[in-house]
Amino acid sequence: MGRTSALTRAARMTCALLPALAATAGGCGDKTQLVVIIDTDLATPAQAAKDPSFAHAATFDRVDVQVLGDVLPGAGFRDIVASAEFVIGPETPWPITFGVAESDNGERFVRLRIMAYRGDARLRTTTALMGADFRQRVERLAYVRVPESGGRQKVRVVLRGDCLGINANTEKDTSCITGPGDVRDPTDVVEHDGDFDRTEAGTWRRDHLLPCITTPPQNATDTRCIRGGLLARGDSAFDQDYAAPDYVTAGPPHLVHLSPFHLDRVEMTVRRFRALVARGAIPGVPMPSLPASGSLALCTWTDTPGATEDDPLTCVGPDTARAACRAEGGDLPTDAQWEQAASSNGTRRPWVWGTSQPTCCASNVAGTFGCVGNGTSMYPLHDRPQRAGTFADAAKCGALADVTRDDVVDLGGNVREIALDAARIYLDRDCAFKEGVQDDPVCAPNTARARVARGASFRSTFDRAKLTVRTTAIAADDLGFRCAYRGVP
Repeated sequence: MGRTSALTRAARMTCALLPALAATAGGCGDKTQLVVIIDTDLATPAQAAKDPSFAHAATFDRVDVQVLGDVLPGAGFRDIVASAEFVIGPETPWPITFGVAESDNGERFVRLRIMAYRGDARLRTTTALMGADFRQRVERLAYVRVPESGGRQKVRVVLRGDCLGINANTEKDTSCITGPGDVRDPTDVVEHDGDFDRTEAGTWRRDHLLPCITTPPQNATDTRCIRGGLLARGDSAFDQDYAAPDYVTAGPPHLVHLSPFHLDRVEMTVRRFRALVARGAIPGVPMPSLPASGSLALCTWTDTPGATEDDPLTCVGPDTARAACRAEGGDLPTDAQWEQAASSNGTRRPWVWGTSQPTCCASNVAGTFGCVGNGTSMYPLHDRPQRAGTFADAAKCGALADVTRDDVVDLGGNVREIALDAARIYLDRDCAFKEGVQDDPVCAPNTARARVARGASFRSTFDRAKLTVRTTAIAADDLGFRCAYRGVP
């Protein structure tokens, strides 16, 4: 079918195919012959509002319905001849229902593509917002036949959380039904009878945040439990916003599921590292660099204890950092663990502290980009690493501070932090990227030539304080680390 005829057909079918609101306004009247009920096992906004233990990424507030036409020549997908978006709020009745009637041209077979996702997961371009990438939504194809004139039938389509991130193929006419591996023809999987008034919303087995069930090692005395669960990791606009040589791509955004873990409240300090060295816990690894020049000018390590003992340890390489964490019974946090902690369990905030723009008072950033000379009587100037945990008191800075909801400090500034993953894009084939939700992902932890760093530092601009920013971990006076520990047996 050519584009012109598709548009003509779309105009004819606007009332006939979408959605219940047209029928209630009298637009479709008695013509509605097929009633489509959409349900899901993800949590609705109403359920999430009542129960904060639902993971943010396991909820939804948008449902898109598309009516598909023929496969476009050379395109590899079907044309969209009509569409509608349902905004699901805390007061929206669920499940949702819409009517489908026979079109004016006698079309009796309707191809529907139905998607559920979060509005804050939409793809951002330089000009507009687009629909959510398939890696962050659940979708189904449902091809149904409209009853003969005068007849009426109900069908039910359920969007399953286990199908999150699995793309529907409109050229081959297949989509995920119950989970990975269950990809079937969309004509034989629609429910035609049953209790259609019920809902499965909020019953997905992976929709809640998971608490830690083990304690951290004895030497890890100042940690916080970071609950596990579903996380939408990454930023679709990263490559548009950042182009510096040391940036590592943070897109495309995708879903991961994490086990709970413990994380150091503050970065590894000089004092704590010196104690590891003193007890011989990390033999045979390179020591941190002493203050030198250039990117090593403000190294915090000294041969003997001095004024920087409670500052984050800097000018340290990834191998030494990992050895220190292992000596404490943990490891470097993975890229996904770091983002789960920094986003306060995946709440999609642009900065560690929320949605407010960063300030010179709230975090140790922009030391060479405007904050030196703008310090306050409460906090020092931003011209070097500061004592770990300095920027934790929100009362000093108009309710802003570099602290998460779990009381983890300095993930947004002070020094960048080494993660366990290799400094590679999320789609790198060596990182075992797969369709659907990834479980506890980590990219090449034992073979990485260069590791990724997360967070901003006193040398960063305010833009680099966004929690999705990724850089390459090269030893410098604005690079440190903290350790993570298992939260499950």
